[in-house]
Amino acid sequence: MYQLAYISKANNEFTLDELTDLSIDAGMRNRQIDVTGMLVYHQGVFLQFLEGNEHTIGELYERIANDPRHSDCQVIYTNEATTRLFSNWFTHYLSFEYIKEITGEELAGDIAELLAGEVEDEDHVERVLNKFTSIVSSRQSD
Repeated sequence: MYQLAYISKANNEFTLDELTDLSIDAGMRNRQIDVTGMLVYHQGVFLQFLEGNEHTIGELYERIANDPRHSDCQVIYTNEATTRLFSNWFTHYLSFEYIKEITGEELAGDIAELLAGEVEDEDHVERVLNKFTSIVSSRQSD
């Protein structure tokens, strides 16, 4: 299982309807190629986490990086993993406000740092992702 996270800058502001449509379209495509992950958009910046077959993720990222809706794509994390973090999410969109609501200020602050490109190293990104998925998993089992 290959994991990749990137940040990028939107070339235009996105409305909630546009983000929802983007998430639905990407989710349908990603389901067909067995790619899971999440998409966050906040103040003109995207943070996306993808996981699946390494070759498939590489091709998908190449297509994403060339999408004219955003620029300055920067990979902030790659990893070989044995399990998926987002096993049931085929590119699920989350607003930053919702993330703050379910995770609290500290973890939302960590995610805001990632969105701002303030990445210490890949271990930092992995810690944030693991904390996030742990919180989301516990909320889904409630």
